[in-house]
Amino acid sequence: MSKKYVAAVLVFGTAAFPATPFACGDKFLMPSRGTRFQQAPLHRVPAAVLLYANPASPLPGALSRLSVDATLRKAGYRPTFVHSLDGLEAALARGGWDVIVVDVADGAAVRSRLDRRTASAVLPVLVDAAETAVKQARADYRRIIKSPGRGQAFVDGIDDVLASRQADATTQK
Repeated sequence: MSKKYVAAVLVFGTAAFPATPFACGDKFLMPSRGTRFQQAPLHRVPAAVLLYANPASPLPGALSRLSVDATLRKAGYRPTFVHSLDGLEAALARGGWDVIVVDVADGAAVRSRLDRRTASAVLPVLVDAAETAVKQARADYRRIIKSPGRGQAFVDGIDDVLASRQADATTQK
């Protein structure tokens, strides 16, 4: 009787706890899991991005802490950083910007400097802002970046701005 008991325990034990999910690489074959390289890469159109980092705002610290330059270049964008009002004026006069990233406090001033014929979109960044400022920014702008914790937040925001601009262009045709 003990041989039958041991055989039954072995049969039911191996059925209840199969060894295959614990094998090397088999965990990726489970339906609930997958690998990142199986996802198709996002198709991005190369865009010129102007980032105005006013030294009086908290944005320059966030840009350097999150290594936004490397992240944007890796995503295929062409970022240009300006740190002074004179540099901003010169960059806006040159034109050709698809997206202009600014601190929310500088957003209205940059918007007023833009020519209405340009297709540049202003993307404000709110670093540790109050909830009232966030609500006001959401009312004023289509897309905002709120308290970015990683550089990918800038890529996602620029992607959204460019996608909405492209959607607007197709609906106008």
